[in-house]
Amino acid sequence: MRIIPVENDAKLVALSYAGNITAEDIDQTYALLNDALEGDAKLSLFIEMLSGFDIEGPAIFQDFKRSPEFFKHLKQFERIAIVTNQDWLRAIVRLEEAVLAVIDHEFELHVYDESERDYALAWAKGEVEQSHVAAISELPSDDPNVAAFEVNGKIRKEDIEFSKKLMVPFLTDEPPRRLLVRITDLQGIQPSTLFDQQMIAMKQEARKHLDRYALVGGPDWLQHLVRSLAPLFSFEIETFDLDDEDEAWDWVKETVSV
Repeated sequence: MRIIPVENDAKLVALSYAGNITAEDIDQTYALLNDALEGDAKLSLFIEMLSGFDIEGPAIFQDFKRSPEFFKHLKQFERIAIVTNQDWLRAIVRLEEAVLAVIDHEFELHVYDESERDYALAWAKGEVEQSHVAAISELPSDDPNVAAFEVNGKIRKEDIEFSKKLMVPFLTDEPPRRLLVRITDLQGIQPSTLFDQQMIAMKQEARKHLDRYALVGGPDWLQHLVRSLAPLFSFEIETFDLDDEDEAWDWVKETVSV
C-alpha cells in the first residue's frame, strides 16, 4: 500500500495498491482510515488498484474481519472513487454501489477505468461535481437543418438522459432534419443503457423525420454495421473516417433530392 500525497486536502485519503496485498496492508489501511475518521470528520477516499496486484488469502480474511469498522463510519464518507482495470473488481464495486445507494443516498461510490484515473481523483477531491466525464456532447452547427453530437468516452445512464433532451428536436418534421455524429473515442456502453425503453421509442420516432445521417469515426465494426443496415432506413446514411470530417459536413449539408 502506498499513500498518494494530496496537497492541502485533509478531507481526502488517497491510496494505491500494487504487488501482493497482505494482511498487514489491510491493517495499515484501517488504521489510517480510523485516524482520519476520528470524531465526526467527513472524509472522501480515492483508491487505485491497477494491474500487477494480487490479494493474498489472509488479506481477504482480514478485510472481511475488519469491514464492520468501515460500515459503522458510512455516514462520515462523502465520496469514494475506486480505479481499477480488473473486470472482477469493477463488478464487485458496482454491486456495492447499488447496495450502498439504498442504505444512504448521500453516500457516493463510483468505479473508474484506468483511463479515467485523473478525473476520478479530481471528483474525489471535490474539484468537479459530475461523477464521470460526459461522453455525449453537442457540437456547434452553422446550418439550422443540421444537428451534430460527439461521443467521447464510455456511455452511461447520465449520458442517455442527456441524449433524450438532444433527441427532442428530431421528433417532428421541423428542422433539424439531418444529423452528424462524431465518435472520437467510444470506450464502451453501460449495459443498462441499451434497454432504456424511452430512448428506444424516441429513436424509432426520430427515424421518421430524418433526411440524412453522417457517422464520423468510430470503430470499424460499428461503421460496417451502419453501412449494412443503411438500406433498411428511409433516410440516407454515409460513414466517414475522422480525417474526412469536413467531407462529412459538406455531404450532410447538401440539398436532399426529393
